[in-house]
Amino acid sequence: MNITCISTHRYLDTPEFLTIALHINTIMSTPVYIFGIFIILTKTPEQMKTVKWCLVNVHGWIILFDYSVSIMTMPFLLLPAFGGYPLGILKYFGVPTFVQTMSVMIIFGWMWASTVLVFENRFYIICTVQVKNRWKKMRRKWMFCHYSYVFVLAIPCYWFVPDQEQAVQKIFESLPCLPGYIYEAPVFVLTENCVYHLSVIVIFIAICSIEVLIMVFYMSYTIVHQLKGKTVSRKTFEMQKNFLVALLMQVLIPLTMIVIPVIPWLFLIITYTYIQSIVNFTIIIATSHGSVATIVMLIVHRPYREAILLMIRKKPIGSVNNSRRIMYAARNALSDINN
Repeated sequence: MNITCISTHRYLDTPEFLTIALHINTIMSTPVYIFGIFIILTKTPEQMKTVKWCLVNVHGWIILFDYSVSIMTMPFLLLPAFGGYPLGILKYFGVPTFVQTMSVMIIFGWMWASTVLVFENRFYIICTVQVKNRWKKMRRKWMFCHYSYVFVLAIPCYWFVPDQEQAVQKIFESLPCLPGYIYEAPVFVLTENCVYHLSVIVIFIAICSIEVLIMVFYMSYTIVHQLKGKTVSRKTFEMQKNFLVALLMQVLIPLTMIVIPVIPWLFLIITYTYIQSIVNFTIIIATSHGSVATIVMLIVHRPYREAILLMIRKKPIGSVNNSRRIMYAARNALSDINN
């Protein structure tokens, strides 16, 4: 470990930049979160009441995940090594870094689980009576397993935590010359072998994704079959189809805010390259996931979108349409007079 070396780093590499950026992100995203919850609670129409509390649940976990990173922990990661130190408020309360790390991972897993439950809710509503009767018997157990598995799979991470003195020294020796404040910081190394951690995360996300795909396929098949069998009206079919598409967009578009950081992280880990500014920016992008998810939700769901437009216009859509009709009628009348 060469502490006497001369480090060349920029402001974008510093903990100060990361802290300020995350604070700004929190200040900007908090009103969006509050507004999103307000719209869900007050503007959810009758036909969406069955999914209302599922949306509140997933929205709450999304907010909690973003706050856990941008306020509570503020991780200053030293990728490609699985080490770093927290800058958030939890460190001032003496919360161990390992507990902070596991809390973020568990909240991330529960956020994914709550997303799956939104699709499960629609699956339960749309599925046939025979399937519903079978699924009803195991539904609650299935929900419980998703949340409990995340917690159970996080427990073995404790046994992968290495001896900190030796592990930190290895990190400092393997990384290029670092700024002095990093050598003096309380660096924590989560693991020296990330196979278990990455495997658990990848497998859990894969399982959740497969479940969502199966549900979406079944729901698509069911509503088309119901339309052909004339058991539902065209209006009901369009409503169910539009809501399903909106749910997919609500999940897939914000997902890019999680995927974008993962790609450079994998590159840094595989090539064992240390570029702190990239790590800082990817953390900032990841914490923008919640605000993007909220905005997308308010846009893609028609009832929420129309409710916001009404709030902006401060008059009913019907009044706007009537005004347009009057304007068009007046314009046509003037044209007739001129002719």
